[in-house]
Order: sequence, then C-alpha cells, then structure tokens
Amino acid sequence: MEDKQLDDLDFFHDLVEGPSASLDDSGQFVPRSFAAIVPDFNRFPLANDEFGFAIEENEFRWLARLFEIFYRGVPDQHRLCRLVVSQDAIRIDGDNMGAFLRLNLQGKPLNFTGPKQRTYVLSYDELARASKAVKGIASIKIGTTAHLYSERFRRPLTLVSQTKFVGRCDKFANDLDLAISSEFNARTTSKALEMLGQVLGDAIPDGLSTLITLSPGLVRGGGSCAMLEAASATLPNLSTSIRLNASITLSLVLLHMGQTRIAKSGPFCIISDDRLAYGFETIAEEAPTWHVAPSTETLLLPKSELIDFVKITESAFMENAHITFTIDGDGKRECILLGSPGVDDDPHEIHKKTTGFCTRNQGVRFKLPTRPLRFLLDAVDPTNVEFAIHKAGSFIGLQFENDDLTFSAYLLAASKPTLSSKAVGSA
Repeated sequence: MEDKQLDDLDFFHDLVEGPSASLDDSGQFVPRSFAAIVPDFNRFPLANDEFGFAIEENEFRWLARLFEIFYRGVPDQHRLCRLVVSQDAIRIDGDNMGAFLRLNLQGKPLNFTGPKQRTYVLSYDELARASKAVKGIASIKIGTTAHLYSERFRRPLTLVSQTKFVGRCDKFANDLDLAISSEFNARTTSKALEMLGQVLGDAIPDGLSTLITLSPGLVRGGGSCAMLEAASATLPNLSTSIRLNASITLSLVLLHMGQTRIAKSGPFCIISDDRLAYGFETIAEEAPTWHVAPSTETLLLPKSELIDFVKITESAFMENAHITFTIDGDGKRECILLGSPGVDDDPHEIHKKTTGFCTRNQGVRFKLPTRPLRFLLDAVDPTNVEFAIHKAGSFIGLQFENDDLTFSAYLLAASKPTLSSKAVGSA
C-alpha cells in the first residue's frame, strides 16, 4: 500500500479520537452538545454596521476537525467556508466539488439588521489556525472587515470574494427538504464503515478507491484480496455505493450526529440531523461480491495470545508485517506462529508456539497481513478466535458479532509461504 494511503488512514484514526458523541444510560447515541454562548463585545464594541456572534472553544475545534477531514486533499484555494447568517441562525457550509457539509452553530447573531440573510466566505485554514489558539469563548464580529476575539488573543479574518466559493452542490443541498428520507442508527453505521475503512484500506492495494456498497441492512466492500461485510437491521434502508475514502468521512461525521435521516437527491446521498447535513456523490456501480460456500474446516486459537503476537510482530516489522500460521493435522495440536516483515528477501522472523484446534485432516498453513487482522481481532469478543478455512487455506474467513452488527470477513492468504530458519527472536 502506498505511503499516502497509510497517512490518510492514520489521519482518520486520529480524528476519530477527537470530540465525539457518547451513549446515554439507555444505550442510545447522543451527539456531543455545546452551550449556546452570548457574545461579549464590551471591550471591542460593535459598530452600527457590524454584527457579532460567539462560538465556544470545544465547538470551534469540533467544527475544525470536521472540516479538516472534509477538505483533506483539496487544494488550498478551494478550502473555503461559507458563513450564512440570518436573524436567528448561523450556518457554516463547505463544498469540495463532490460533497457538501452544512453545520448550524449554536446561538444567534447580535446586532444583526438589514437583509433577511447575509453570506460571507472565509478561509477554512485561517479558521482552523484560530481554533487552536482560542481559550474559552471566541467572539467574531463582521462588517466591512472581520475580526475574532478571545482571551488574550485577537486576529483579523480575511473575507474572501463570494465568487471563490464554488457551491457546486447547492442544488442538492437545497433540495434536502423535498427528498424522501428514512431514519437509521448513526452509531451502528459509523462502526460498520469504520471497520471497513480500517480492514480494507490496509488489505487492498489502493484501498481508498475501493467501492463500498450500502443496501438495506448491509454494508459491504472488497476486492481481489479481501472482503468485509457488516449486517444489521439498524443500517440505512437505502441502496447506493461510494468510494472508501468518502465512507471514511461519512463514518467520522456520523459520530457527531444524533437521530439521523438519509435521503437521495439526484446523484447525491444526504444524511442529516437537526444541526448537521452531509451530502456526497454516489456511484452507480456496486462492490464485488464473493460467493463463499460455507466451510466446516476451521482453526481455533486463543485470542489473547494471538493478538499479543500480532502487536509484537507489528512493532518489530511495522505496517507490512505478516504472520504465518502452521498446524500439522487435525484435533488439538501445537500451532506455530511466525512473524515476518512481508518482504521476500528479508530473512528476519519472530516465532511463537501456542495450542490450537484444527478440524482439517491435513492441517493448514497460511499467511495473513497483521494490520487488517489486528483490527478484526480487536472487535472479536470471544476468548477464542475461529478461522474458517476455505479452498485448502487459499483464503481465510472470520465471522463475529459486535454489539448489534454481524461481521463477515475474508482475507486472501498465501497457502505456501516461504519459511526461513533465521529468526531475530521468540515471543
């Protein structure tokens, strides 16, 4: 996998750890809430032709995180935010030519008079830098110029020409209220998409362009060397496909949404709640389907020992590490785990012996990449991990439940890996 793809996935994983939603006592998904702040312009009074509004520090940074992943990879000149202000509402829009983001801020503007609605365009990068310096409350006032004030900090904000904001997606965003929508579980869908992003992004070359298909009760994606699907009755009741990189953004946005609706508007799919709307262009194709016959041949291994060895192998050999599994026959037997860097001409290895149970008479030998395997193992609850052996070990299946999702994963395996006697140590 290319370095850029790894960077994009790591960037996404870091963002997921930022301000997010939580569960209430009944297990329902609750989006993070922010207080509506009254702006304070006592030190810097508003002129007659100026209005102001305030944004709380955590909400400001939450907004910056959402727009950062939304504008990931977009040229600087197109990383713009449109501020739409009316008497009782403040909205921030983003448009990256293939998707749009609309966020209603808490609170109302102060000293707003004149037209029913005014529109301004600001640089996202300026706002992102300002969000890192704000302490407590940021008060923003706008007239012929724009300024931001916070504790021990103030700076001008550049008002960009409104013609610079493309607004290609405006028609579909404005048609949102006319679209027929249905509700779905944001938390479940986010978890399913996050797992697909983690596993497929690492298991498939150029994984970020992989197709992800949503159909009623099912999300699936894959390619020539891996397939993963997640099933749940609470997933969106809609059929569409998107690229994996778009699903990564969608997964993050869903973390910050409450009671969520999904609708189609032309070629766009739109999800929304009371504060946030995210629309993305869909694809007419579908992700490939693996027709996998059930297998009665399995390999059972202790999860704790296996996941520890996966982490040790990754630590030793970084992202391209692989583990070879070898068990010589059926029944309860010694299983040898061999960690390697996944490069044919690198002789270094680490090894571990554990006890496994195999139902295949001839035993089995296969090789799997550690990174997607680790993401799968982290989601498996049982004490033991059961691998399904398909086509004599040419690919390996893993099925498990996590909360109200049922996952089915299949990874292409090297059934005849080359072994070396030169080891760097044992685990």
